[in-house]
Amino acid sequence: MITKQKSPNALNIYLKIFLFIYLFTVLGGAFRKWFISSKQIGNAILFVQILVPFTFFFIKGAQKNWRIGNPTYTVLILVLLIGVINPLNLTIYHGILGFLLNFSFFFILFFYINNRSFFRFELILPTIVIAGIAQLCLGFFQYTQPSTSFINTYADVESVGSVALVGNAARITGTFSYISGFTGYLFFNSLLAWAMIKYQYKSIYTIFILMMGLVACFMSGARAATYLYLIILTGLFIAEYSSVAKVVFDFRLILPAMIIPLILIGIGSEKFTGIIENAFSGFSERRKSGVETGEETTRIIGDFIELLNFKGNYPYLGVGLGSTYQGATKLFGFSPYVIEYGFYESELIRILLEGGVLLLITRIVVTIYLIRQLLIPTIGKIFLGIILTFFFHVIFNVYNAVFAALGIILVDYFYYRQHRIQLTELQQKIKKT
Repeated sequence: MITKQKSPNALNIYLKIFLFIYLFTVLGGAFRKWFISSKQIGNAILFVQILVPFTFFFIKGAQKNWRIGNPTYTVLILVLLIGVINPLNLTIYHGILGFLLNFSFFFILFFYINNRSFFRFELILPTIVIAGIAQLCLGFFQYTQPSTSFINTYADVESVGSVALVGNAARITGTFSYISGFTGYLFFNSLLAWAMIKYQYKSIYTIFILMMGLVACFMSGARAATYLYLIILTGLFIAEYSSVAKVVFDFRLILPAMIIPLILIGIGSEKFTGIIENAFSGFSERRKSGVETGEETTRIIGDFIELLNFKGNYPYLGVGLGSTYQGATKLFGFSPYVIEYGFYESELIRILLEGGVLLLITRIVVTIYLIRQLLIPTIGKIFLGIILTFFFHVIFNVYNAVFAALGIILVDYFYYRQHRIQLTELQQKIKKT
């Protein structure tokens, strides 16, 4: 009996699920805001998005491969369960939803670290790059359209009030339901560029992803997204200077470098450069206004001040998971303990409010533990550790959680791949001797 052999380039279940998580996150928001008029169906898609990170559970036998971090993983689950059953929580549904939100980012990373050897991201990197280029091109197109255009709508613009502006242009959202989804994608984009450079992917695509991602940050008007993008690029240049130089000075770029200016001249380069100038000037004006009013400084250090002067009445165990999440409060009601506390925006404060000092410390410890398990250079670990602990929301923004986890995985994998190749070469040399 002849059995059909699988191609060495065939995608295994690990890669298929990774692609599913990535593409659903990229496209789910598009259905919510452009194709689905029903709020109930839109909410259902969002709920599926919350569940999507856990599709790795469907891989048969994958949990048996876990060797790394089991005690830490178990402690995280136990602390989250305490938040679920907290008697102060308004309903158990708040707690369950809060558990999913708090757990998804960490689960993806734990799963990957314990199953590194089953991933071969070089097989799906072209698909991810094509989707990334499409996202950036769509964002560029959206920026040129009026704020009243169909392309610039939100999933539920009525609840937001109106489409946000930067200068006289709409703050772009890509395929996502709101601005925050696109800014989460931009963080992923910076990590994707890092992975591409480490892998020495085609230079023309790498430079496009890298530079147009920065322009998209200006177009989004998001200061945090822009600062984080620049921080990641700084870490990239420090950690991989020689690899960056190989991409930037790739002689194969000479021909495209000659052709692209001719195309821009043909379509009207002044219009093209004018769009970029408007994006940068709009961002600069927004930043200048934030500095003058003190709002930007408050965003940077305000969380730390508020943590030191926390006004909540339940600082140790909090008032229950999910009690500050907008989706839970819309469906299941507001907790009186949250209303009693007042305004909240910062993720750190919301973690403290929902799960108390116990959850806040656990989250910081687990973040540091996972970052230490990565194979990326130390400078990258330091940058990522600080960003994820204090400045990038990976709990109450489901897009951020998915994109941060997937981006970190891509970067780490290509270092792992390099280590694996070096080990194989070393073993072959030993055999020859």
